[in-house]
Amino acid sequence: MDKYDYINLIVNFLRGNTGNNFQQRIGIVLKEYYKYKKVTYEMPSYLGGDKKNDGWVIEDALFYQIYAPSKNIESVKKDIQKKFAEDLDGLLDN
Repeated sequence: MDKYDYINLIVNFLRGNTGNNFQQRIGIVLKEYYKYKKVTYEMPSYLGGDKKNDGWVIEDALFYQIYAPSKNIESVKKDIQKKFAEDLDGLLDN
């Protein structure tokens, strides 16, 4: 398989997932990617309270915010901005 076959497999694995299902699946993808890069990706449990950390690369202190709404929203742009601001404030507080 070539690079584009792998990309297609990843996209198909993620396609159609929302909310926690998407967060779990993207976590699997990121964990494998960072294992290949020889660094540690960790994803806190979304059920136990992730303290606004949807996943992070420990060695680089690189934090992820995962946005995958499970309901229809009126303004995606406003919802993204609101979630980013709230999660960043919460992450910095924690």
